[in-house]
Amino acid sequence: MSIVTLITPAQFVSKGVFNDKFLTYLENVHKASNIYERLDCLIDLATFQDHAENQCILEQIAIVKKMISIICDCEWSEAIVKRKEFKAIDPYYIPNQTPLHLRSAEKFFNRKTFLRERLKAHIKNCKNYLQVPTKLEQQDSRLGVARLNEKEREVKRIIISQGKLWQFHQDKPDGPLTLSLFDTRNHIASSKYRGRAIYVLSPRGELFASSSEIGKFHHSSLLNGGWVICGGMLEVIDGQLMYIDEFSGHYSPKLNNFLCLLRELKTRKVINEETIIQSKLCQREKKGLIVTDNNPLNTIGFLSPLASSNDKRSQRSCLTEKHVIAVENLIKKLEKEIKSCWPYANKNRKAEKVEGLTRLLKYAKTMNITDSVDKVEQEFPSLRKGNISTRVADLLDDIRNSSTFSSDEITLSCKNTCFFF
Repeated sequence: MSIVTLITPAQFVSKGVFNDKFLTYLENVHKASNIYERLDCLIDLATFQDHAENQCILEQIAIVKKMISIICDCEWSEAIVKRKEFKAIDPYYIPNQTPLHLRSAEKFFNRKTFLRERLKAHIKNCKNYLQVPTKLEQQDSRLGVARLNEKEREVKRIIISQGKLWQFHQDKPDGPLTLSLFDTRNHIASSKYRGRAIYVLSPRGELFASSSEIGKFHHSSLLNGGWVICGGMLEVIDGQLMYIDEFSGHYSPKLNNFLCLLRELKTRKVINEETIIQSKLCQREKKGLIVTDNNPLNTIGFLSPLASSNDKRSQRSCLTEKHVIAVENLIKKLEKEIKSCWPYANKNRKAEKVEGLTRLLKYAKTMNITDSVDKVEQEFPSLRKGNISTRVADLLDDIRNSSTFSSDEITLSCKNTCFFF
């Protein structure tokens, strides 16, 4: 299944099928301005009931379900349930499409908490986001370099699913809508690299790719000059990623940006043994990377099996590295006191505190800081008890307070991060 095509409203009518409601839903899918709106319209079609077993409608519903499965990288029925459940919390939520540096809407119970935590995540990560330097912004303006609006950008969107890259196509406004494997063989990057395209990955985890022409269409064109995680060139054949680099003059990614992108793609099973990964940064920033003579990154490390769920480093924690170390060190101290021959008081209580702190590390991988601390305090009231030492209570307070940002920080950051939500 490399191409999935949905008929146009005109084609539907020409088949002699008369169902105004289905026709309206079909028109909405074709008119949708972005992937989120289109997904909701596809869900309306997939769950359409009033068709009286009409064969044409049933065929289109089957096609729609395939599209939903590809967009969400899971079974269509699961995708529909999740999209409906979490859309109110995050209108941009698509199952299995949340980037590694952000927590999915599935981890939140209301939109207010989600927005607070998402804002804090962007504040924390914005130092790693890339933006176009002012000089290049001015140069682009003088040259008249293209800047895409939302609808124009949507045509360049790449969907990562089933370990491959996909893209929607609609050659004419009234033409059929096709979802097919992305291929760069007809693309040209930077006016000279045939068979390749430029790409950017947005802070929200959206991937966009296109041909480019020096002085007319650059990396900055894709996101209207907005912030990105990484940008460069890629080569794709039948949805398979064959080559990727971080060659972008406008965004000039650092090695860390490229590694973030590679981790994202590896997690989504896009990188494989045939993928050539090349970096211009390797020669001057050899941070444990193995480089061959012609300077491609060795894929060893990226292609090794992902860490198991039992490895505490394989899951991201909402705790800072400093706090994780502090909790682990305190657990070791308490365990040492419990095992000691010295008559330390309340060894049973210390054992409960060890269990509570261990549980905190576990909860922090799936919950935000406040919820994690609240839950362990409810389950282990003894965490705050102590006649002589308040070290556990003090550490919990320090962790809880770390989740609070000043109003000035939030006001300042909102100006730059509002488009990430």
